[in-house]
Amino acid sequence: MYVSTGIGLCIASLAIMSFLLGQGSGALGVLMMLVFGALGVGFILSAALKYAASRKKMDDRFISKTIKHIARQKLEDYAKSFRIGLVLGIGLCIFSLAPVLMSSIFYYDMPFGVALFLLMVAVGVFFIVYVSVIRSGYAKLVNETYFIRDEDQMGHRASKHKYGDAAGKVVFFHTVYWPVILVVYFIWSFVFHAWAYSWLIFVVGGILQDFFLAQVNRKRP
Repeated sequence: MYVSTGIGLCIASLAIMSFLLGQGSGALGVLMMLVFGALGVGFILSAALKYAASRKKMDDRFISKTIKHIARQKLEDYAKSFRIGLVLGIGLCIFSLAPVLMSSIFYYDMPFGVALFLLMVAVGVFFIVYVSVIRSGYAKLVNETYFIRDEDQMGHRASKHKYGDAAGKVVFFHTVYWPVILVVYFIWSFVFHAWAYSWLIFVVGGILQDFFLAQVNRKRP
């Protein structure tokens, strides 16, 4: 709830600024954008800290069959709400273009049209994020055997269960892989002045990481 509200407030802050700019209150518009933006960031940070603390307590814990059964039932019960929220959110994001198009066609207040566009996007994103976060929480409990706080920093039991005897290699891989990629990126960019395309190393790095982890899983007994 906090995350979706925070993101919605951040987007809505731009809508408020756009509306007030159209009314000739530029300074007030910027002020309100900062206020609502700060509130949005506050909601997101509060949720992130609370979420991180609870996930830390649960990290690497075994998920029992009873918990899985309850989570699966909750996931099934939430399916209808998830679909409704997703349809509403996506629908609002699509129809948010209407006020801007109408502003162009009928030559009425463009800042108001932009403000309405951003406000509809804010509400749409709120619905999408809200239902997605809840559903992903249930799905995680259903699909995992051990609770994983961070895929890149798994607990010993979760790593052992997922990768078997190769768990040590995977931990070492996660520790050194992306720092090495980052160093190569900067060396390549500075030495060859390749800033325009050197960022592609991160795309290639992501593909190679997925390939390596897939090979490790395939070799499991």
